[in-house]
Amino acid sequence: MKKFLKILGFSVAGVVLLLIAAISVVVWILTPAKLTPLVEDAARKSLNADVNIGRVELTFWSTFPRLVVDVDSLEIISHSLSTAADTLPAWRDSLVSVQAFHGALILPKLIAGTIAVDRVEIIRPEINLVTAADGSTNSDIVKPSDSDSGSSSGIPSFSLGRFAISGDMPVRYLSVPDSTYIAATLSAASVHGEKNPVYTLNVKGDTRAEIGKISISDIRLGLGGNISWDPERPTAIKLDRMRAALADVTVDVTTSADFSHSTVINSLNINLLPVAIHSLVAIVPEGIIPESTEIGGEALVSADVSLTEPYTVGTDLIPSLTAALTVEEGTARFEEMYLKKLSLKAKAVIDGRDPDMSQLDITELFAVGEGVGFRLSAKVSRPLSDPRVRGTFKGGIVARWLSKRLLNALPCKISGNLKAECDFAFRRSYLTPTEFHRVKFNGQASLADFHLDMRDASASLFIDKASLNLGSDSRISVGAHTVDSLLTASLRIDSVAFFTPGLDVQGRDWNVGLGMLNVASTADTTVINPIGGRITAGMLSLDNEADSARIRLRDATVSGSLTRFRGSATKPRLSAKITSRRAIYSQNMLRAFISDIDAAVTVYPAPPRLTRRTRQRMDSIAALYPSLPPDSIYARAMAMSRRRHTADIDSLDTANSFNLDGSTVAMLKKWGTKGHVKASRIGVFTPLFPIRNVISDLDLKFSSDSLTISNTRYTVGRSRLTVDGSIANISRSLTSRRGSPIVLDFDIKGDTLDINRIATAMFAGVAYRKTAEREGLSSVAEDSEAEMQRVLDKAAENDSAAPIVIPMNIDAALKLNISNVLYSDLTLNHCTGNARLSGGALNLRNVRARTDMGSIDLNALYSAPDETDLRFAFGMLLKDFHIDRFLKLMPSIDSVMPLLNGVSGIINADIAATSELEPDMNINIPTLSAAVKISGDSLVLLDSETFRKVSKWLLFKDKKRNMIDHMEVEMIVDSQRVELFPFIFDMDRYRLGVMGTNDLALNFNYHVAVLKSPIPFKFGINISGNPDKMKIRLGGAKLNEKKLASTTMISDTTRINLVRQIESAFIRGVRNSSRPGLHLNASAPATMQTLGSDASDTISRADSLLFIREGLIESPLPPDSLKHE
Repeated sequence: MKKFLKILGFSVAGVVLLLIAAISVVVWILTPAKLTPLVEDAARKSLNADVNIGRVELTFWSTFPRLVVDVDSLEIISHSLSTAADTLPAWRDSLVSVQAFHGALILPKLIAGTIAVDRVEIIRPEINLVTAADGSTNSDIVKPSDSDSGSSSGIPSFSLGRFAISGDMPVRYLSVPDSTYIAATLSAASVHGEKNPVYTLNVKGDTRAEIGKISISDIRLGLGGNISWDPERPTAIKLDRMRAALADVTVDVTTSADFSHSTVINSLNINLLPVAIHSLVAIVPEGIIPESTEIGGEALVSADVSLTEPYTVGTDLIPSLTAALTVEEGTARFEEMYLKKLSLKAKAVIDGRDPDMSQLDITELFAVGEGVGFRLSAKVSRPLSDPRVRGTFKGGIVARWLSKRLLNALPCKISGNLKAECDFAFRRSYLTPTEFHRVKFNGQASLADFHLDMRDASASLFIDKASLNLGSDSRISVGAHTVDSLLTASLRIDSVAFFTPGLDVQGRDWNVGLGMLNVASTADTTVINPIGGRITAGMLSLDNEADSARIRLRDATVSGSLTRFRGSATKPRLSAKITSRRAIYSQNMLRAFISDIDAAVTVYPAPPRLTRRTRQRMDSIAALYPSLPPDSIYARAMAMSRRRHTADIDSLDTANSFNLDGSTVAMLKKWGTKGHVKASRIGVFTPLFPIRNVISDLDLKFSSDSLTISNTRYTVGRSRLTVDGSIANISRSLTSRRGSPIVLDFDIKGDTLDINRIATAMFAGVAYRKTAEREGLSSVAEDSEAEMQRVLDKAAENDSAAPIVIPMNIDAALKLNISNVLYSDLTLNHCTGNARLSGGALNLRNVRARTDMGSIDLNALYSAPDETDLRFAFGMLLKDFHIDRFLKLMPSIDSVMPLLNGVSGIINADIAATSELEPDMNINIPTLSAAVKISGDSLVLLDSETFRKVSKWLLFKDKKRNMIDHMEVEMIVDSQRVELFPFIFDMDRYRLGVMGTNDLALNFNYHVAVLKSPIPFKFGINISGNPDKMKIRLGGAKLNEKKLASTTMISDTTRINLVRQIESAFIRGVRNSSRPGLHLNASAPATMQTLGSDASDTISRADSLLFIREGLIESPLPPDSLKHE
C-alpha cells in the first residue's frame, strides 16, 4: 500500500511539474507583443465588433502560485447598429471600454478542479447599451457558432476572492421604443469572497434617468450585502441582508431563489428602513408627481414585505405575502395643507392562491393639521368578490385654523368647530337600493359656534350648537314592546340665525328625528315601509319682506308616521300630530295667532262609495263575466256610470260647485281623513272681516265627511258666543257632480252678540275686497294698527257697502240663544231663534227677543245667490215698543210714513215687507211692498211747546195732558205708494179720524175728519201737496165710526202669509220660486178712493162764520186790503 501511495505521489508531482513547466513555456513564449495580437484576432473572429487592446500580459513566476493577467486599454466597437438611423447618439457603437484590467487565478486550486479567482480589478470601465427602434441592440455582437458543442458538461467549481472596480464607472442605457434613458456612474463597487460561497457585495454611485416624460435627477445609490452562491448548485442564489440605498432611502432585502427549471423565489423579505417623507418623495421620478404639487414632511416612513409562500415567476399570478406600512408620528405637508402630526399603522395580507382572501388592516391612521384632525381604523376583506369594510372614525375641524389659501378660495367666510365620530360596517354589495338596509352605520357629529358669511353679503348663517346622530341598527322600547333594526337620524340645534336680503330666520331648541324599519323590505317600493318622524322647535321666527309674511312659533312639535293600513302592504296610513304653545302668523293685513294647539290627523285609503245603481251594475257584470277579478268589475261599472252621466254634466247647476280641479277631486275620493284640533285660544284679524276674532277652548273633531265642534267659545268684537255643532257632507259636496251642499248644524249660545260691529265688519270686508281687486292695496307695517285702520277706511270710503253673497253650496241650520243682542242702539235680551242657509239664501225663523223698550218676533228671508240678485223679505211683530226706537229699528218707515215723525210712546207693530236690494245693500224703494199695523196707548203726538199752543187754540179742557189714550194705524206700501187706512183716535175733547195716501216722493193727500169737537157739527180737513208746498182745505168729514168698521184689517194676515211664503220659498229654493211678495186680502176702502175727487168739498158759509167766531180760522181780508197786498 505504501508503495502504491508513493508511486501515486510521484505521478501527481510529475503532472504538476509538467503543467508548471508548460505554463512557464507559454508565458515565456507569449510575450505581450505576441499575445496582444492573438487575443485581438480571436475576439474579432468570434465577435461582430472591433476589439482594440493596448497590451495583454501574463505573469506567473513573480506571482506564483497565481497566474496574473493584465490588460491595458480595452475597447469594443459594436457593428450591430452600423446601419441604424442617424438619430441614434454617436456613442451607440462604443459598447465597452476599460482603462485597465487585472486578474489572478490560483493554480493549485485550478489543478484540483476549482476555478479560484483570487482577485479581479477593473479600472475606469465604461458601458453603453442602446436598443434601436426595430429592437436590435448594440450588445448583440456574438457571431453564431458553426459547430454544435453538444450537451453541456456543467459548471465547474468556482470561487472568487475579491472583485473591485476602481475609479468611476459610467453606464448609459438608451431604449428608443419606450423612450427610456438611464445614466449611472458607479464610484465604487466590490465583491469579497473570503467566506465563499458567501460573497459580500458593495456598490456606490449616482444615477439619473428619463423614462418617457418621467425624469430622475442625479441621485446617490448604493448596494451592499451578502450573496450566497454555490457552483455545485449554480441555479440557486441567496441574498442576505442585501442593503440597497437610493439617496436617503435604504432597503434591506433578504431572499433566496432557484432558477433550475423556472424562477422560484423561495423566500423574500424587503424592509424599508425609516425614512422621512421628503426624502422618500425626493427619489420619485420627475413627471409622476406634478411640479406644482408640494409633498414633504419629517414623519418617518417604514415598510416590511415578506413572502408567506414560495412564488414561481410566470406561473403564480401574484405572490402570497404580508406587508406592513408604518408612519411614525411626525409632520407632513401636501401643497398648502400642513399636518403637525401624522401616523399610520397598516398591514395587508395577500393570498396568492385565493386573492379574494386577502385582507387589509388599518390599525390606526392619525392626522392633525391646520384646523383638521382625525383618527381612522378599518379592516377590509374579500376585496375582489364583495369587499367588506369595518371600522371607526373620529375627527374634527376648527375652521379658523384652516389654511388661509383654502379659506380665501371659499366664496364665504366661515368659522366654528366641527366634531364627528362613527363606526361602520358594510359590503360593496350592500350599496344598492335592495341591500342598503344591511349597512351598519352609527355616528354623531357636533357643530359649535358656526358662522358663515357670503363675501357678497347675499346670506349669513349662525349656529350656536348643533348635533347630528345617525344609526342603522337602533332599538326603541316603549313599555314591554321593543322595536329593533331601525334606521334613525336626529338633529338638534340649540340656536340658529339665517339672513338673506328679504328673509330673516331665527330659531332656538330645534330637534328633528326620523326613524324607519331597516329591513329587506325597505327597498321594495311596491309596499309600504313604516317610517316616523318628529320635529320640535322651542322658538322659530321668520320674516319675509317679499310678501310681508311673519311667523312666530313657541314650543312647537310636529310628528308623523307612515304605516300600513289594516295590515295591507300596499295601502298606506299617514298620521300627523302638531302641538304648539303659541304660534303667530301675519301677512300684509292678515293677523293670526294660536295658543296651546293640539292637532292630529290620519289619512287612509277611502273605501269606494257605491250607489245602489252601481252595485246593480257590478252584479250584472260579475254574472256576465264570472272570471273577472273584483277590481276589473268595479272599473267597468264606474266606466259605465261615467258614460251615462257625461251628457248630463253640461246641464247641471254648477252654482253649488267648489270649482276643484280633477286631480283634487280624485284625491278627495281616494283618501279618507280623521282627526282632531284642540286649542286654548285662536285669534284672527283679516281685512276681509276687519274685527277681532278669538276662539277659545276649541274642541274640534273631523273626518273626511264631517266636522264636530264641542263647547267652543267664540269672541268676535264685543260678541261672546259658545258654539256646538257639526259640519257634514263635506266630501260629497266637494266631489259631487250635482253640487251636493255642505250641511251645517250648530247650536250657538252666548252672552252678547253685537250685530252692529259684525255687520259693519262684513260690509267693510266686502268693500275692501272690491277695492283691492280694483285698485290694489299695499301692505301695512307689521304692528301699525293706525295704518291698517287707514287702509280699511280708504276702502270703506270707496265702497261704503258692498253686497254680501250667500254661498249656494252651504246648507246650514243654526239655533240661536243669546242673552244680549246689540242692534243699532237697542239691546235685545234673551234672543232665541233659528237661522238657516240654503240655496243662496238666509232664513231667520221665530227670532224672539225682549228689550227694555219692548219685545220682537221676527221671521225674515235674505236672498243673495249672486251680487246682481239681492232680495229681502221679513215679517216682524213688536210688542210694547217705544215708537222712537221703532223708527230707529226700521228707518225706512220714517220715509214712507212722515206722519209718525214726532210721535212718542209705547206701540205694538205688526209689519210684513219685501223688497229688492241695491248693490250697496240699500232698499230698492220702487220694489218695496209692505203692510204695517201700529197700535199704541198713551201716545204723545206733539212736543210740549206745540201742545201748549194747540191746546190753547183748540180750547182743550186739560191743557197739561199731552197724550192720546189709544191709536191704531194700518197701512200698505205697494207700487211706490203708501195707503194709510182710516183710523180714529181721541184727544181731549176731540175725536179725529185720519186716512190718506202718499207716494214715495212724499206727494201726499190726507183727510182728517173732526168727528167730535166743541164745534156743533162735523167737518174735515183735506191736506195735499208736499212738505215744501202744502195745501189745506176745510170740507166735510168723510169718516165716521160706521164707515171705519168696514175697513179691512190685513196686517196680521199679510204677515202670517208672508212667513209661510218665506218658508215655502226657502224650502223649494229661492231661484226656483217667485219673489216672496205680499198678497193683500182687500183693496183700500171706497172712502179712501174718493180723496181729492170732489173739488167742491168745502164747508158752508155758516160753518165758516162759526169757525171765525170761535177763533179757529181768521176772517178774510177786505177787497181793498187784497189789492193793496
